[in-house]
Amino acid sequence: MEVSKVRNEYSLSQFKVEGLLGSGAYGVVQKCVNTETGQVFAMKIIEKNKVIEKSMEEQVKREVLTQLKVKHRNLVRLHYYFEDSSQIYCLLEYADRGQLFAYLKTTGAQPEPMAARFFLDTGSGVAYLHQLRVAHRDLKPENVLLFGEELTAKVGDFGWCAEVASEKRLTFCGTLDYVSPEMLFGEPHDQGVDLWALGVLLFELLTGKAPFSMPSKKETMDKICAVDFTFDVRISPGAEELIRGLLLRESSRRMPLQQVLRHKWCDGFEAPVELAVGDLFFES
Repeated sequence: MEVSKVRNEYSLSQFKVEGLLGSGAYGVVQKCVNTETGQVFAMKIIEKNKVIEKSMEEQVKREVLTQLKVKHRNLVRLHYYFEDSSQIYCLLEYADRGQLFAYLKTTGAQPEPMAARFFLDTGSGVAYLHQLRVAHRDLKPENVLLFGEELTAKVGDFGWCAEVASEKRLTFCGTLDYVSPEMLFGEPHDQGVDLWALGVLLFELLTGKAPFSMPSKKETMDKICAVDFTFDVRISPGAEELIRGLLLRESSRRMPLQQVLRHKWCDGFEAPVELAVGDLFFES
């Protein structure tokens, strides 16, 4: 299941495993160190037999090729990948401050300036993907990673990403608390699912919980489909306007992402609001 041809910059023998960072349906993510340079990476190891069992070859290929292509300061960078007969190894940026999910679990609801920074970092990365006509389709705090003392947020895990340039998609994917109504209704979807997820994320950043979360899956699904949410804590009018502009039943009515990133609520917060998306590329 060869993904692509890339020039030989690294070899597996250069890396020493230092611990397990996480595991998933198709493999594990390990912390590793380049023994020649001391640089730390996250190594995602995908088991080919598990991918083949689930008929996910094309999805995994899309994930790797998309992450090799994207170069943006708010997207986790895939530096290189290796492949042998049984596994694919993806050499990723190491998030030294872990997942946003773990950070929120420890700290709870965020002050608005910090919530704005996390939200705008995430939105900026998503805006770059949308410029490439790619939908992430699985935005959630577990897939937003934090870097450095300033806690820069970067979107990772491109396992459900898809190009939506010519036609909408029908595959059901994502995590229930963040899934959009059109997904639950089985309707075709596009980048609008990411706008919905950004609205859910901002709500959770500011209140400490997802807006539609209920004890049972059916109750959660019913609330999502009805767009039934309330604010149990006081938030500023600007933040509420943003959330209500993103959490709309009709995808086409959701606030455009460039308008989101320049919303008045963002004024005064330390985040890349005055952006032209193309300015945020890494140099190859």
